[in-house]
Amino acid sequence: MKKLLISISLLISLNSFSQISPNEKVDSFQYEQSFIIYLDSVVVSAVNQGFVIEDFIELIQNDETFYRAFKNLRYSDYDFSNDITFFTKKNKTSGKLQSVNHQYFNDNCRWMDVSSTSENYGIYDKKGNSEYFTMDMYEKQFFTEGLICDIDTAVDINFKSTGGSKIENYSTELKKLIFSPGSDIDIPLIGNKMEIFSPEMQKYYDYSFYHSYYNGEIPSYVFSVNLKKSLKQSQQNKTVIKYLNTYFQSDNLQVLAREYHLKYKFPGMDFDVVINIKLDKKNNIYYPTTIYYSGNWNVLFKKREISTFKTNIYNFKYKL
Repeated sequence: MKKLLISISLLISLNSFSQISPNEKVDSFQYEQSFIIYLDSVVVSAVNQGFVIEDFIELIQNDETFYRAFKNLRYSDYDFSNDITFFTKKNKTSGKLQSVNHQYFNDNCRWMDVSSTSENYGIYDKKGNSEYFTMDMYEKQFFTEGLICDIDTAVDINFKSTGGSKIENYSTELKKLIFSPGSDIDIPLIGNKMEIFSPEMQKYYDYSFYHSYYNGEIPSYVFSVNLKKSLKQSQQNKTVIKYLNTYFQSDNLQVLAREYHLKYKFPGMDFDVVINIKLDKKNNIYYPTTIYYSGNWNVLFKKREISTFKTNIYNFKYKL
């Protein structure tokens, strides 16, 4: 990491981020045998001065800053708004929830209440149980049921399935995807296709590294993974991740955002999902502030679930 920070400092001193389009590829960097990363001219200059691209590959897979930002929510008061919509195959609204919730944290415990609800129909049955697996997953991640006292400040991105319920196991695999992209996911017929940096999957992707400004103002680096434009449809069908963009803050390598598109179809299951997550710094603490999900998926013997989730998180007060 020290070597990486030194090389980052070299990059910052170069041209103070001259304006170059992310699509303007002027050179490439050979990584191992078939791994080629396309660079813009500023990054090319930095490579010539000792900038280490390999470290960024490792950083993307092992970074803990993104997970730490989410974990900061556990020890904070905050508000969050939910705008959740489910659709029929004909694109008609079948269920909707719009609410503002508040999480409290005090004396090493956290709990949640609903501050207001503007719309709520078609998602829960008469007993209050969700009609949708996607909603169950969302609640597992963001809704706090009752009083929870579980102060665990450790950050460990080596998520392991606990052998619990289906929801808990899928939640674990979802965490791998979000916090450690490129890892093997424990889902049959899909797992190894998620390893986008492996020799088997490299032939399907272009990798690029360029400078940008996050939210138009924060100097950042973007590591982008996209399907090769030359792929035939039959080759595209062998991939799950269609694109993955990771934004790093330039001065401290904090991951600021991730954008994913996943799409795959095989007997018994198909899905097409976009996930965008943005972080922000509040009172010197990083938090996720915007989460967007758009998904269309179907599992054999289950009804198709088409939905969008928009979550905004704000009014943070870190209390650990």
